[in-house]
Amino acid sequence: MAGTDLPIQPLMQECSECKTSFKRYTHNQSRFFGCSVCGCWFHIKPDGTLTRDRKVMKKTIIRKDPFQPGRPITFGEVKYIMISRAEKADKSAMQYKWREYGLFHPLHGYAWLSEYDGHWVLLKETIISPKKNSSTEVVFDAKPFHLFQKYKSATTSAAGEFHSNVLNESVSYFEYIAPPFLLSCESGKSYTKWFYGESLFPEDVAKAAGINKSELPSPSGVGAVQVSKSNFSHRSLVILSAIAIGLLIAIHLGTIANMEEREVVAMNETISDSLMGTTLASPSFVLPDKNANLEFSYYSNVSNNWAEAEILLVNDNTNEMRGLSLGAEYYSGYDDEGSWSEGDLNTNKLLSSVGPGTYHLNVKQTKGGNGGGNNFSLNVRYDVPIDSNFYIMLLIMTLFPAISWLRQRQFEKSRWMNSDYSPFNTWEDE
Repeated sequence: MAGTDLPIQPLMQECSECKTSFKRYTHNQSRFFGCSVCGCWFHIKPDGTLTRDRKVMKKTIIRKDPFQPGRPITFGEVKYIMISRAEKADKSAMQYKWREYGLFHPLHGYAWLSEYDGHWVLLKETIISPKKNSSTEVVFDAKPFHLFQKYKSATTSAAGEFHSNVLNESVSYFEYIAPPFLLSCESGKSYTKWFYGESLFPEDVAKAAGINKSELPSPSGVGAVQVSKSNFSHRSLVILSAIAIGLLIAIHLGTIANMEEREVVAMNETISDSLMGTTLASPSFVLPDKNANLEFSYYSNVSNNWAEAEILLVNDNTNEMRGLSLGAEYYSGYDDEGSWSEGDLNTNKLLSSVGPGTYHLNVKQTKGGNGGGNNFSLNVRYDVPIDSNFYIMLLIMTLFPAISWLRQRQFEKSRWMNSDYSPFNTWEDE
């Protein structure tokens, strides 16, 4: 935008106490001034002369602050001048302190840069008041904002130029959040103003001020309107996962529709004890020109006994063989706690990637003592769907958004832990 680099011609003035020269960038708009060198607080008369206030600000250095009045700081295309810095505290809990830096541009007006626990918000006054939905929610710019905190503040130190006597003021705040945005209602003795702001990362603030990030305070905890710096938002991950799950289901249904799923062997045999362990051969069967699976389903009528079938799949053309074992065992009885049972009469197994050709089965049935096992059945189906692979992939695809949701929830709980209006019930943490 044209005019963003319009030079500001400051008024030069001198502190009447320590004789330090300083610049007044807002000219006659400022009415009070705090000297950052000697710590004195002055009233600026209409003719520009300084009158020291009866209350002298006690100069305390809480931490090294790279921001001083007169520093240029650029956000977007607007090159502001930092005209003030003030430290404020919650009057009901003075240990909670934050910093506010006043910014000025002759065309774009004023902005305020606020820092608490290393978290930054850039705010500007808005003449549009939000719509109140409830005691804890307002709507602004079509977004719902939730009440995060309300408190009264006191200014503990100030340097630079100010419109009012901030050291004598007690200001009430109502802060509403819709991360990364903040709505702040500020009420003084004779005014009410609304400010709209957005969270900034420390590196963005450092870049805007032309300093190293290491010069800024390190962030602590989760800020009121801080957003996660992860590459993917939770919402984006959910959308991607939903698309992937939809594709997975479509592929799975398409695969099932193209599978033959037909029976190629059905054996039902009764073997006497004397012939137990002999080899039985199935009729030959032909598998078409593709690699596919074979599902083997085995049943035996055991009771308090076990039975097992040793199976060889034999290629009639090449004599290549693949083997597997299927068994059944079932036991039951009574004890002091009543009836009990364990085991199963049925077993299923899968052979994958069986090539085309003509095959037959060699089956050898064995069993334990008495208690059934002379009868068995063996059914073999060709090219059957494997649902387990589908469910494993489905689980993996839902696992990532679930983990993201848990992390996002914990992030939000950390954000609200210092608020009196947290949407998270305390019993969840007990």
